[in-house]
Amino acid sequence: MKKLLVFVFTCLGFILQAQLSVTSTTPISQTLTSSINQSIEITFSDEISPFSFGELNFQVFGRWSGPMTGNYDFSEDFHTIIFIPEGEFIAGEMVTVNLSTNISTPNSQNLNHGHAFSFWIKTEPALLNLSLIQEIEMRVEGEEFIQCYGAYAGDLNNDGFSDLAVVNEYANDIRVLLNDGDGGYDNFVIYEMPLGYKPSPSEGADFNHDGEIDIAVSHVQSNIVSVMMGDGDGAFSPEVGYEVGQGVRGLAVMDLEADGHMDIVTANRDDSNISLLTNDGFGIFNTINTIPGVSDGETAIAIADANEDGIMDLFVGAYSGSEISVLINDGFGNFSLGSTTSVSGQSWMITIGDVNNDGHVDVVSANSTGNNCSVHFGDGEGGFLESFTYSTGNFPLAIDLGDLDGDGDLDMITSNYSGADYTLFENDGNGLFINPISYPATNAGSCAIFHDRNNDGTMDLTLIDELADLVFLYENDVTGISDYESSKPVIYPNPFSNKISLRFDETLHSSMVIINLLGKTIATLRPTAKNGQTYYHWTPQNSIAKGLYFARIGDTGVFKILYQ
Repeated sequence: MKKLLVFVFTCLGFILQAQLSVTSTTPISQTLTSSINQSIEITFSDEISPFSFGELNFQVFGRWSGPMTGNYDFSEDFHTIIFIPEGEFIAGEMVTVNLSTNISTPNSQNLNHGHAFSFWIKTEPALLNLSLIQEIEMRVEGEEFIQCYGAYAGDLNNDGFSDLAVVNEYANDIRVLLNDGDGGYDNFVIYEMPLGYKPSPSEGADFNHDGEIDIAVSHVQSNIVSVMMGDGDGAFSPEVGYEVGQGVRGLAVMDLEADGHMDIVTANRDDSNISLLTNDGFGIFNTINTIPGVSDGETAIAIADANEDGIMDLFVGAYSGSEISVLINDGFGNFSLGSTTSVSGQSWMITIGDVNNDGHVDVVSANSTGNNCSVHFGDGEGGFLESFTYSTGNFPLAIDLGDLDGDGDLDMITSNYSGADYTLFENDGNGLFINPISYPATNAGSCAIFHDRNNDGTMDLTLIDELADLVFLYENDVTGISDYESSKPVIYPNPFSNKISLRFDETLHSSMVIINLLGKTIATLRPTAKNGQTYYHWTPQNSIAKGLYFARIGDTGVFKILYQ
């Protein structure tokens, strides 16, 4: 009997060990340092079959650049696959990789639960004093009010630039503005959405596997989700509507059961529940399941791997319940409660990212009636650590994350409806947000998007006012943020906490100025020459805040330094 048990346990151990899994990824999940032509490497626990890979089983999607095609290469032992993209990602965007359960070993051991992870494309150093370059009127002649609440900023016509699909609640339509190649927008085209009432949150994905960006839109004062297929030239097919819960306030896209098809998840405030729309592989959502909410008034929703098992989970913000919940996915689209955390106010929108650079996803929330936003650090196990709250303008209802200053961490912006402004916060590198800057709206701060509109490698801002029906384009100031033409300095130490030195291996005579993120000069340094080399030394005053600064020489030499 004992021998039989040993044999059974030995066989069971072999079976468990033989289960194919992902052991590492490059880039690492949630990192912010990838290049616009970043290759992707996935290493598996066992040899993999090259014949199990393809567009359905290995999908790469940039939030703004869209579906990414590429070529595959394999390591000699066939444990690692290397994906080399054919195009370029857009600076500052989040890229998501989805592997389906159909990936297998030569002896047909499948990848259990699939695997998914996200990473960010790096941005170049820039200042935070963005300039308003264009104000776009979204109404056509004769219109009085269309309520353009939000927008999706994907590359809709495959020219490599970020376009805009602006959703208008009162007009019940989407207005598509194509990028002119310089970061501005041409005249818009209107696509009607009459099936629901007050379309609002939207997200892009390739639902029908044609390699083009499609769009899903939820209607906040009805029970309809609209899906419109993109043609790759910037146009959309007529909407197809699907009935979900009432008051569809939040919408996100994920592969629920790792079958290679992108599904839709909604948070339905009026019914306090969540709808799961399952894609049949052709962009048709015939199966719609409803799961009860765990709080009251589920409104906001976001997707990320909360417990780091390679499966995307749900983060849900409850408006009436004033809390954020984590729902853990078992890999087959079944969810169980992981943890909850409270917010001060009523959560209207949430966004996900690793704001403190500890490798774990965090969640930020716009808490409307609290006149604040909150940051909740994740523990990597589906739970929360400490939380921080920051004052904003009145009634914040939207929030976004992005590395606006190019210092390797995620900055944050809220859109403040009643305050008629937007509050931009700088990340200090540790997930604490400092130096708030207010950008004005005309009547209402409704939506803010971080994206590189002109493809210069730095992040720009697109802001929307839903009462004035205006889109504001702010461009990042990159003047002088290039390397010194003749040489680069040796900077030591960097980051620094007391004194920093910059050494050039040549004789220079220009003074160096230290500037902050607002472009203000806070110190002027004189050169010291020795043995054909030039030195600059800076010891900050106690009154100077810690954070990112730039050292500038003349008109072209600018270098990033970090005081901590």
